[in-house]
Amino acid sequence: MDWPRQGSSPDQHKYVWALRVMAGLAYLSLSSGDRVQTAALRHDKFQVWGPHRGRGYTMGMLQNLEKFYTRGETDLDVLLKQYMVRSGKRPGLCIVFSDMMSPNYRDGLTALQSRGFEIVLIQVLSPDEVNPPMNGDLRLIDIETGIPQDVTIDGAMLDLYQKRLLAWQEEIGEFCLRRAFTLSP
Repeated sequence: MDWPRQGSSPDQHKYVWALRVMAGLAYLSLSSGDRVQTAALRHDKFQVWGPHRGRGYTMGMLQNLEKFYTRGETDLDVLLKQYMVRSGKRPGLCIVFSDMMSPNYRDGLTALQSRGFEIVLIQVLSPDEVNPPMNGDLRLIDIETGIPQDVTIDGAMLDLYQKRLLAWQEEIGEFCLRRAFTLSP
């Protein structure tokens, strides 16, 4: 899981949603006897649990997920490559939860695939990221970097934003298709 932000914003809700889906998938895998490892990827430290196998590890997995937290800027390429090095010698299914707001992701995902991982990418965006409920003169602050940006948002700007977001998602989709990754936008 790549998640740079935390707080009481709408982003927090998508983070909680992603954790719940991760917990559900991990539980199903543990219950069916598959090996499971969970990891929160951050620039300063990884939070890793596992690998473990068997339903008896469910509570430990849930307790570990409760401790997941996020902070700061992320470079998905760097984090995925570091995870690949740390993940051991037994690749398997790798489900990546990310908002994909990092411009660098291709090399990291490709490196995981070259190591033998089967990649599933789950892009998680909040409703406010898809349809921002803003207009007028605003000062936006990048949550990852803290850098402010003064903007004027009107209907034309929102249309442009949505076109660029759609183009970005299409670019990610085309990359995943070329690499035979599974993508869940």
